[in-house]
Amino acid sequence: MEEENEQVDPSNICHRVKVYTLSCDKWVDRGTGYCSGLFEPEPHFHVINEADSKDILLDCPIKGTTQYQRQQDTLIVWTNNDDGTDYALSFQESEGCLQICEFLIKVQREGIEPNISLVAIIQSGDGEISEVVAGPILELPDVKIGQLKDVLDVLTMAQFRNRVMTQINSDWLRELCRVFQKCEKEKLLSDIYCLTDIVKTLVFANEIDFFEMFIQEGILNNIIGILEYEPEYPGLKMNWREYYEGNVREKVVVKVEDVNISKTIREISELKFLRDVVLTKLIDDCGYGCISMMIQDRECKALESLMKEERFFDDYLQMYNDNQSDLKLKNDGIKLLNQLVNMSKSLQGHQRSDFFKLLITKGLSRLIDYAMKSTDEDNVKLITQVMSMMIEHDLFLLKDPTCYNNPLMETLIDIHLGNEDIGLQTQTYEAIKLLIDPGDSTIIDESFYEVFYDNRAYAYKLFTPLLRVVRDIKYLQECTQKRSYMLKLEHNVELLSHIARIHDSDYSRSFIIDNNLLYGVDSLIGQSSLKMQTRLSGVRCMRHIVMLNNPDYMRHIQDKELLRSALKLLVETTERGENTLVSAACLALSECLPSNFKVAKNTLRGSAENKRGNQSVGLGATLKRGLGDVDDVDDVVDCGGFNSSDADHANEHDLNGGRNIQRNNKCNNGGGNMGEPDKRPRV
Repeated sequence: MEEENEQVDPSNICHRVKVYTLSCDKWVDRGTGYCSGLFEPEPHFHVINEADSKDILLDCPIKGTTQYQRQQDTLIVWTNNDDGTDYALSFQESEGCLQICEFLIKVQREGIEPNISLVAIIQSGDGEISEVVAGPILELPDVKIGQLKDVLDVLTMAQFRNRVMTQINSDWLRELCRVFQKCEKEKLLSDIYCLTDIVKTLVFANEIDFFEMFIQEGILNNIIGILEYEPEYPGLKMNWREYYEGNVREKVVVKVEDVNISKTIREISELKFLRDVVLTKLIDDCGYGCISMMIQDRECKALESLMKEERFFDDYLQMYNDNQSDLKLKNDGIKLLNQLVNMSKSLQGHQRSDFFKLLITKGLSRLIDYAMKSTDEDNVKLITQVMSMMIEHDLFLLKDPTCYNNPLMETLIDIHLGNEDIGLQTQTYEAIKLLIDPGDSTIIDESFYEVFYDNRAYAYKLFTPLLRVVRDIKYLQECTQKRSYMLKLEHNVELLSHIARIHDSDYSRSFIIDNNLLYGVDSLIGQSSLKMQTRLSGVRCMRHIVMLNNPDYMRHIQDKELLRSALKLLVETTERGENTLVSAACLALSECLPSNFKVAKNTLRGSAENKRGNQSVGLGATLKRGLGDVDDVDDVVDCGGFNSSDADHANEHDLNGGRNIQRNNKCNNGGGNMGEPDKRPRV
């Protein structure tokens, strides 16, 4: 005979418990027994005494709207609706408590007693947290004037919040919008403020589904209108809808045939307006991330679709061939390009490269040429941002690596030197710095350097501000209050340091020395009327040059005494007891001098006249610390100063291959622990 294995319902298994009832605010032990959940004749708890199976400790029906609470993993507590008695079952094992809870869930979800509920009480550092495990679905009240407070109360009930949120859909929001329109028309401010709190509650949920519903047609404008009202400031109202209608709506530059693309682009602008304007004070990092992710997905989708619509780019860039085209339309086209390039940040690297190459093949150069020649500064700023982003992504997108006679470089230099806008100067400086970086040496040939350093080409034009200082130091004194000119000088100094380190030394060194540009840098350092930021850039440039340890640079610095201003600045800051970036940079420079002993000696020879003053004390001590254990240090640097007679006893070192001091060479690390961080030059 075949034995049948019947599946046993876990709720029918008896579990050892103690039964308690509440009497006079005290829990009274009614005995210990075995508990099971039974369905017949109706769902009920059945507990029999462990000492006497005929003694029933509890036989309590499960019905009505009773709420059962599970506490501390082993307790189930409830109130009997028939007589109001409070019961508690304390299980010996948590597994028994869990199985009885599953019995309650089954009773509720299978509709046997659909109105009962099971709530888990969880202890946390902030107190108790209630989580509904099973229970009747709480219906959202209808959105009507007069009962909006009931809607808000249901949405904010912690126990049922997640269940209620699932009932919200587009139709519910549209009804909410109709109520708002009526309230605003009748000026029912109390109801409008309640609507504001309802929408805020939906925003705080950080649900992507809600944000998707917000931007649906017929809903967005009303959601913005509801949030214009703020209960905390009853006398004020924002004007977001007015601004949105006038400034955020898309302007058609080129018609897009695919309506889905147009819809996606419109949704991008709507989401950005919500995130950056309407909801900026309401959303947290999680909400901001949700909306940003929605924007990025749409940007990728829109650009991928546009790249398949080649006619769009043909029509778009063709208008820059036509001199008769509307100038306003052309200007809007530049704004469109800036937006498209910014959107491309959401693409993968290879997709972004394909997008940029498509723009170039379709005639991007015509648009750039128009924008650069435009008298509208906004056009110049926008196109400069575009070129900077393209160059940063791929240096060779806008230039031919085999031919550097490209008008882009000259255009950027013209804008950089001819514009007084500090922001635009900084943008063009960054773009130029990327363009003059030779990058991969396998691609770059000498044509780059020949064109860049040719008399008729870029280098002389780029360094015009610094060259003028070399020719006429008085002009520098006249322009100290012109912030834009000072910024150009700072950029020149930084670019000078840049080309000295990364360009072929035969070209860059000849250009720098032949044009005496280091004299211009020294003049900036020695000009006390300049801001410390400008003088600091000069000190850093000098340090980078010294760290190259190039004999030609060293001879040039020695012959022209080009470190005197930097060391004098060090003394000034030391005397005042300042510990700043400037003093740190000067110290770092002084500690590089051991790499060329002759330069240190000749630089300090001029300090003999100050031997009795306090200046040389600080300078001598600093350099002695920088030179460390170099041979004959005490013959060169005395704590009382450095003079000509001391220098005559110092060892002579030929700059062109003579014995160099290596025993304490601190030039390679930029001065040890003092001064600026380690920035090793490329040699």
